[in-house]
Amino acid sequence: MSKALQHLGDIHIQDEYGTPLTLFYEKCREYNIRPILDVAASKINHVCKSYFTKADDALTLNWDVDFYMNPPYSQVAKFIKYAYEQHKKFNVNGLILTYAKTDTKWWHEYIEKKAEIHFIKGRVKFFDENGKIKKYCSNCKVSFSGIDICPRCDGELRENCAPYPSCFIIYRKKLLK
Repeated sequence: MSKALQHLGDIHIQDEYGTPLTLFYEKCREYNIRPILDVAASKINHVCKSYFTKADDALTLNWDVDFYMNPPYSQVAKFIKYAYEQHKKFNVNGLILTYAKTDTKWWHEYIEKKAEIHFIKGRVKFFDENGKIKKYCSNCKVSFSGIDICPRCDGELRENCAPYPSCFIIYRKKLLK
């Protein structure tokens, strides 16, 4: 199996990537955006006082205030589509941190020519569901937490940088006249 296919098979296993708070606050200042609601968070990795967890099922709720989203890796397309729809429906700002997969259908339908795009230089070091920096195997590129040697191939684990380049997407609300 190729490394890419193996990586895709692990998406549902390693689905949560917590945003580093310093990156979040830095970009909020830089882009002049103040999210109130984190729509894809956990009790440990949320970056806003108000947040939805997996149990809340954010894709069934209204996002009627300015929101932040670092979507579950396995559901990026669904979350991006819903974010765009909620932005349009409620005329709210949305700040999204996701991977830059410019060849995907969701990118062209819901981001290209519809949002600001800010590419991130380098790779983001995300946190796991316990608030610790994820690690990845230098051989098979699978993410793990709390260990130093890959249980799959005995490869060395390094601090995880995102497997793909990341970017911030911003939906800006329209000013009402």
